[in-house]
Amino acid sequence: MKNFIKQILMFGGIYFIISFLLGFIHENTNNLYDIILLLLFFICFVRLCLKRNFVFLQKIEEKLPKISIFLSSFGMVQYFEIFFVTIPGIVYGYNAARAAYNNVEYASIMPLYLDYAIYVYFSFIILAIIMATYICFAKNKKKNS
Repeated sequence: MKNFIKQILMFGGIYFIISFLLGFIHENTNNLYDIILLLLFFICFVRLCLKRNFVFLQKIEEKLPKISIFLSSFGMVQYFEIFFVTIPGIVYGYNAARAAYNNVEYASIMPLYLDYAIYVYFSFIILAIIMATYICFAKNKKKNS
């Protein structure tokens, strides 16, 4: 079970890095890339949950243990972003679009929530980097002493 959870976190970390790199593209098709990447992520996530093992994630974990720790920490950040930013943002966007379609004014606290959530998100990224660095370098030195 521990290996399965680590692979889920590593998979989220790989998605985090790819979506972060796609964020530097300033084209009109960037939103299309994000949607396609998110759909592929969900399909592969369901496949990982059903199969319980991806060979390439197992090879990364065996050959590059420090990178797998960083991928796992970025995976925690990515799942936080999906559950607390993306899904509420989709719900808010749907409700706002439905209200605009019905020609009704829509007032919500969601823009304020999303403003604060982005600060928590960036803080969580910094904490994940610090945690992964501690696990990779400082914790191993304490074990050797």
